[in-house]
Amino acid sequence: MKSDTGQNLKIRYRNVLQILCKEYEALPGNAPVPSVRSVKQRFGIGSAAAEEILHQLFQKYALAHTARKKVRKPVRSGVQTLPAASGETVLCTMSDMGYFWEPIVQEFNRLHRQRIFVRYLTYLSDFFAEMAHPACDFYLFPTNPVFLEIVRDSGLFIDLDIMMSGMDTKAYYPCVFLQDAGRKTWGIAPNLIMDVLCVRRDLYRLPYVDLQWDEFRDILRQVKRTCAGKIGHALVFPCYHSMMTHLGMRTIDPETLAFDASQGRYEEAYSYMQTLLGEKLAPYVSDCINQEEEVSLFYRGGSAFHVFSHKRVPPNMAHEIDLCPLPVKRPEYRKIQSEVFAVSAGSMNYERAWSFIQFVLSKEIQHQMLDSLHVMPAMRGLCPPNMTPPQFRLFASALEQASRHCEDSLFTLRMQKFFDSSMDRCLKYGGDFARIMLETKGRYESYWNCEKTFSGFES
Repeated sequence: MKSDTGQNLKIRYRNVLQILCKEYEALPGNAPVPSVRSVKQRFGIGSAAAEEILHQLFQKYALAHTARKKVRKPVRSGVQTLPAASGETVLCTMSDMGYFWEPIVQEFNRLHRQRIFVRYLTYLSDFFAEMAHPACDFYLFPTNPVFLEIVRDSGLFIDLDIMMSGMDTKAYYPCVFLQDAGRKTWGIAPNLIMDVLCVRRDLYRLPYVDLQWDEFRDILRQVKRTCAGKIGHALVFPCYHSMMTHLGMRTIDPETLAFDASQGRYEEAYSYMQTLLGEKLAPYVSDCINQEEEVSLFYRGGSAFHVFSHKRVPPNMAHEIDLCPLPVKRPEYRKIQSEVFAVSAGSMNYERAWSFIQFVLSKEIQHQMLDSLHVMPAMRGLCPPNMTPPQFRLFASALEQASRHCEDSLFTLRMQKFFDSSMDRCLKYGGDFARIMLETKGRYESYWNCEKTFSGFES
């Protein structure tokens, strides 16, 4: 593993500060602040870095430093951030969600004799090294681990179907359960994230109906005419691949897992994208090169519609925007993302790991997700606080019909970036889209036929 550079350390310390800020905001007013020692041990950083991070935390929230004897002591955490001793059940996860999961682990440990310990990882490269030689009992990935290129298939995880034999699976949306091509359930999503269409109410009022793509294109044309001079574009979206998947582009055969680049599987989606950009209904993705530009364009009133993942929609914008599921060509084309629990095939503590997953899927914890994460919970019938009942009915219906098609599971982040950059050049300057598909096919096959160890990959 490469050593941290100065720039990497700055990014890491900034991430630590963001985590502590989120945790502080989620705690009651009389809650204790962390100590230098606890920050050092939890994040594996030096004393000077921990002191500077806490100093910035105090400054941001105007907290007063008091005498040593009067300083509130930190709560003893039920979470251990280093690998636990043999025989203890260890959950491995990325650190940016610790502010939400730590209290849940503490609550589980309070109620159960067998405790769960947490090992936090900061970089994807740490996950690659872990998966090369699995040492933890189960994992909580920030999204599908194949999409992140952490694993190539589900062979490292146990088949959860046996564990689920006594579970009321009908209480959850079907897309909560992740299956491979052989119908093995290898992962479970504690929450669900889908692409949503947001619109500024001062520019257009959405009907609470399932929109078809042709209807939506006509709405964009209408908004562009009526709001001429007020907005630069009718729609802003962050990714070509996701949009074209919703438009019906298919790249992977779900039975053989082979990449299919035949023209009929992408032609209609490509033609629709040409219309959007050719009529200047939306900007090229390269013109909104990062998330900040793309999002601020919408917030500043430069566009009427924006495609967000549901998790990113700010709850304090609920009075200014309307939400509805992003239109899809067919219901099963809807793209579903989520965090993912998976249990290591080599774990002897798989029953304890499964107990924690069941705890997370309980109604009480699912309700906590509504209030803290602003996501769609895995359990049916729970409406997020930033949605009206008519909006929720549309989202619930979309989740009922959605299926995790192979593009979600097998089209990795790296391949998506290659596809998007090639697609942008083709749309902007002209080119042979069929050639782009053949190049993407080559990258796909090269990735899935690669014999390198997981630790040989770079994030």
